[in-house]
Amino acid sequence: MKKSVFVSISFAVLLGVSFIYTLCFPVQLVTRPVYKVDSVIGTEDNMEITQPDAYFVEDDKIAYFSIEKEAVTFVEDLSVLGKEYKKSYITGNINGFVKYRKDGSLLQFFSPNGSLLNEQRGGGCYPYIEDESSVVYAIKDNGRNLSAFYFNGEPMLREYADNSLICSVSVSKNLDTSISYADGYSQLLSKNGEIIFSCEQRKPEIKIAKASCYSSDNKYFCEISGLYPELLTIYDMETKEQIVQTPTGSNSRYMPLMKIYGDTVYYETEKSLEIYSIDKEKKYSLQFNGELVDFKVNMQNEVILLSEKDSMNYLYIYNHAGIRSFYQESYNDISNLRVYNSETFYFKLDKEIYILRRKMFS
Repeated sequence: MKKSVFVSISFAVLLGVSFIYTLCFPVQLVTRPVYKVDSVIGTEDNMEITQPDAYFVEDDKIAYFSIEKEAVTFVEDLSVLGKEYKKSYITGNINGFVKYRKDGSLLQFFSPNGSLLNEQRGGGCYPYIEDESSVVYAIKDNGRNLSAFYFNGEPMLREYADNSLICSVSVSKNLDTSISYADGYSQLLSKNGEIIFSCEQRKPEIKIAKASCYSSDNKYFCEISGLYPELLTIYDMETKEQIVQTPTGSNSRYMPLMKIYGDTVYYETEKSLEIYSIDKEKKYSLQFNGELVDFKVNMQNEVILLSEKDSMNYLYIYNHAGIRSFYQESYNDISNLRVYNSETFYFKLDKEIYILRRKMFS
């Protein structure tokens, strides 16, 4: 009996001490970021008059909307307009949009609320606009000549010509233009058309420059070029010297997706999205099913990635360490991957916009 009472008292004391210890020295639970669908905006909902902060674009349609207000602000849909628009297309971004004719004879520049700002006629030109760009490129139908306009339709870069076909074009935040050519050269042009830098790789058996980009801090110029082998080459723009050259492991016959953020280069191969840290001289891979369709990177170095295989769409989000924090697969069409802020992505699924926000879970 005494032993039983002693055990009961000892257990009660131990429990009390444990409770007090937990209060004074709480255990830190491990938390991890996970992305969840926060809200959904219907693209056919009634419109509200408010400032847009997001958009989606398709061949014949562009829509602007407010994520904060969860409302569509403007839609331009050529498919419901008259016959004169049956041979017209749309491209654009958050800064505005351009309507253009199939024969390249007319470019019309519009604001995000649908106001016509300017027109450029003649020349057989087709617009190309990057996601965050404040520039509209117009590439001639010969594939060799290029012009650039601001979104109000005013010229930035008068027609620039080369003897080789253009394979890729990209713009930096300073409005410098990176161009890669089929003859193996890449160039960096100022907004006035002056050549800042050019390069050519001689190692590959087949010489072709497939993609290039310029870092926003003007420190690095990156290029993917060649076949047998295909190479990633990085230049220090202060010295104009090559600092990295490494085989990609691919021999793609298309323009691979490539972006640079800070000192990190993200580039597509046939089997993965490769991430190369210039400062650390290290590389790691993000895997996906099928073929890469698109990817975006936010300020936290998180990657949202879309791939496709056998009509199935796969959507991933990876954190800066390469750990997956979101996964979704769907037979329905997924498009328009975008970064909204450092903790929010969005994408279009059929006729709806899905807003993904980062949440902390233990």
